[in-house]
Amino acid sequence: MMGLVPTHANADMQSPSVQFVLHEPTSSSVDRLKIVPPLEPIDPLQFGILLGLMLTLAGCLFWFWRSRSQPVRKTEVELGFEIITPGENNRFLPLELKNYTLDYLNDIETKNKLRLSANLEKVALTPKQNSFYLEDRNSKNALLVNRRRMNKVLLQNEDVLDIGELTLLFRNRLPAFVLPSAEEGNPLLYPRRSLTPKGPLPSSTASLRFLGNRQDFPLVRNIMILGRSETCDMVLEDSSVHLRHARIFRSGTVYKLQNLSTEGTYLNSRRVEQKELHDGDEIAVGRYVFIFQSGKKR
Repeated sequence: MMGLVPTHANADMQSPSVQFVLHEPTSSSVDRLKIVPPLEPIDPLQFGILLGLMLTLAGCLFWFWRSRSQPVRKTEVELGFEIITPGENNRFLPLELKNYTLDYLNDIETKNKLRLSANLEKVALTPKQNSFYLEDRNSKNALLVNRRRMNKVLLQNEDVLDIGELTLLFRNRLPAFVLPSAEEGNPLLYPRRSLTPKGPLPSSTASLRFLGNRQDFPLVRNIMILGRSETCDMVLEDSSVHLRHARIFRSGTVYKLQNLSTEGTYLNSRRVEQKELHDGDEIAVGRYVFIFQSGKKR
């Protein structure tokens, strides 16, 4: 295509004039004049799928950010430890009912570098009665539980553990441990005493009340052995009970409970070796649970 291109006259000309010169367009100028075709319309279905994927990805990223930036609330988890060390962010460390050793605490990240107790691999957490039985197998390194040195203890809700510079609060919102019942195919035989007291007993006589049938067993002797053996003063016929499991004896005006078995004897849900008894105390021997009644008038 040819076109007319105006040219101005030179400056030495007397009167301005305009001249038209035929101009042959180049290929580059023709390319610049090409018309760009319009964009094809987007399929609504494809657009919806793409938008959904983008929103899903954004939601996943937001959830990941929230889970990393905020600690798990203790009300959302039923069992575990809460870090309550001053100067640290309160974090919750959930637990499952399985065997642990406390050396896993060496792997947790803390705000400050905290020195932990040594030999934590020898401190075992064993599931027991919907909680954990803590046992420090290194006798030279007893842990502080509720500010007291203990080697063996059944952890209870809100127990405080001091492990070096790390302080933990035990949280347990699981239902209380319930003894297996006869309906589950594991009947619990009633306890029986090998010696029946003769004649009436004073009302001040201390006794054990079995929670199964609320039967009272008076403590007629200064020493009373509980176990599976027929030679025991109270016979508890169950595989969870040792032959000679525990002993209740009188010391002056008080009664004391002493453990004789490797399985342990529990007083108010805590494993004890020897402890003074008080009115209303709960004693667990294997699957048997008794309430101590001092016989004293309130």
